[in-house]
Amino acid sequence: MILSIALATIAAIPALSLYVLMCVMRPPLWWLSDMLVLSAAVLAASLLARSLSSLPALISFAIAAGIADFVSFTSGVTKKIIAAHAAGSTLLQYLSISVPLPGVPLAPLAGIADLFILGVLCASMHALGWRRASLFVPAAGLLVAAFVGLAVGGICAVPFMSAAVIAYALLARRHAHWVTMYRMRTKLLLLCAIPVAACAWPVVIHYRLPDALRADAAAQATAAIPPDAALDKFRADFYKIAVSLPPPDLRARFLARYPTPAAFTATAFKEFFGMAALHPALGFDPYADVEAKADKDPPGGAIRAGQQRTLLQWLRIGSVYPDLDRRNQDRWRVVNGQIARAPDGQRVPQDPVVLNMGGVEGLPGQAHAHYALNNHPKSDDPNVLKTRPADFAVRAGFPQAPVLTFAPQRAQAYCDLALIARQMNQPALAAVYAGSGFHYLGDAASPIHTIQVGIYDFFFDAKLQSWKVDLFTLWGLAGHTMDFRDIGIDILTNHHTWSEEYLRVALEHADAGKPLSPALAHSDDLFQTDPKIAAAGGGSVISMIDPIIAAGNVDGPEIYRLVREMTTSKLRQAGVRIDFDRRPESVVLSYLKPGQDQNLTRFFNLEKAGTRRGATAIALWWRTQFCADHQDLAAITARLLRQQLDELDQSDARRELWLRTHANR
Repeated sequence: MILSIALATIAAIPALSLYVLMCVMRPPLWWLSDMLVLSAAVLAASLLARSLSSLPALISFAIAAGIADFVSFTSGVTKKIIAAHAAGSTLLQYLSISVPLPGVPLAPLAGIADLFILGVLCASMHALGWRRASLFVPAAGLLVAAFVGLAVGGICAVPFMSAAVIAYALLARRHAHWVTMYRMRTKLLLLCAIPVAACAWPVVIHYRLPDALRADAAAQATAAIPPDAALDKFRADFYKIAVSLPPPDLRARFLARYPTPAAFTATAFKEFFGMAALHPALGFDPYADVEAKADKDPPGGAIRAGQQRTLLQWLRIGSVYPDLDRRNQDRWRVVNGQIARAPDGQRVPQDPVVLNMGGVEGLPGQAHAHYALNNHPKSDDPNVLKTRPADFAVRAGFPQAPVLTFAPQRAQAYCDLALIARQMNQPALAAVYAGSGFHYLGDAASPIHTIQVGIYDFFFDAKLQSWKVDLFTLWGLAGHTMDFRDIGIDILTNHHTWSEEYLRVALEHADAGKPLSPALAHSDDLFQTDPKIAAAGGGSVISMIDPIIAAGNVDGPEIYRLVREMTTSKLRQAGVRIDFDRRPESVVLSYLKPGQDQNLTRFFNLEKAGTRRGATAIALWWRTQFCADHQDLAAITARLLRQQLDELDQSDARRELWLRTHANR
């Protein structure tokens, strides 16, 4: 601190010396004297402001400056200089900013002392954290003084500036607690807004996506879902396969985690697949427990042990439950039935990387598993958001780790588990697992789920809104301000959820024979397959998803731009957060601007392209993998174990890193 003041003083000496020399020589050039007056005031103010590092120091200075200026103006030096100027002295020209006016050779506008004190007040407020108010508040006091001075024929300005700064400082201090509470509330409401965006398509779309197999004879075969006890047997049989078929290195890694069948509990089985320990999941826990904890009533109705359905129906049911049973939400570290806590008392995430996609609890907690970002290097540079939205990502909650999403890996894992279940003569269970894999495949096929934060336009809108809020609240003096990033995420969420719900409404209208647009006249249009892609050879699920993500990276930003253009400006206003999935159809439709036929056609064509890519991948995997005459069970199991064990090892390393950052708080 002392060194910086000393260096600044040394740097200011030449300018201040020039000013003193000017006062002695008094050159006639008014623009030169104005430049030197302003330079001297700014430099002197910057020097003094460095020592006013606390609120009491700022208030003390403001009071002292106001009193000194009042005394000087009424009976001191300032009064004498003004009197001398009226008598013909030129000294005031070199002690103020002066400009020639019609009929007046030089009119003094602002004295060097006023400029000096204005600079000190602005710089000190900025240093104390009132950056937005640091110029506005002192300048407002100066402006009031100017108006009063015009009315009464001149007045000292510093008391007005000091009064404005002191009043703001006291109000800001008084309301600091309420501002903090407001911002906490904003964050909590933000967490309520993000979750809706964690669901790629509405439940009805996921339920209908397997309709790509309606004409497939194998999908029309019937099978009974096994009883609860059979789920335990299936887990035990899976354990036997995992410790017998894969290569020795994988067997050793698996046994290191689960040394005995008793260690491979239902909870361990779920965590192996990236699920939460706390929530019952379909295909892993008793059906009654799953139904009791489901977030919504399933479209296919309740599930009962021994129930007979077609494989297509089981696929549909399996495809909606990753959302309904909340298997990817609330992934806390659970030890002996209790959520583990860090030394600082915080609950420990099973994998802290989920924090970078929204959080652990509720719907934000499942975003990591339901998004499918590309594998390109990511940047949080706004220029990247402007030019390559798919390569932009923000490490929202755990900056020590990258932003990772797992929809492709979840799709692969469940589809591999389905193949294993089929080999173990559990066709209904296999279809449920395959349907779960289709859910994540569908998530990856949703173009707006291949980009994290939308488009640059949303954050441009948010910045404009934040400026408007600042203006209307007098930069926090007359109300609460809002951070533009919070406004931006609200805007993103509004557009994201509106696009999903408008697609759902359009699907229902098409089913009812009353389409909203000729571009979606028949609901089956969404679930057609691309013959060219469907005729191609099969492969791993991830290999099929990679080109789907690449296409979504192009279509996703375009969908956001269309939605922004089609919807009313209310979706882009500060403080507006709308959960469209909880609103009636009339509310969704009310935000569509009139005359959007061309944009709607483009919107539906892009959405159809996404659903068709997903439907085609489903049909291709079903034909080449599930219905294949021969499956290499050892290779499938090895692929599944390698992927999941790698993820678990990386998750453990991230959790240890997170714990170290929370050890000494």
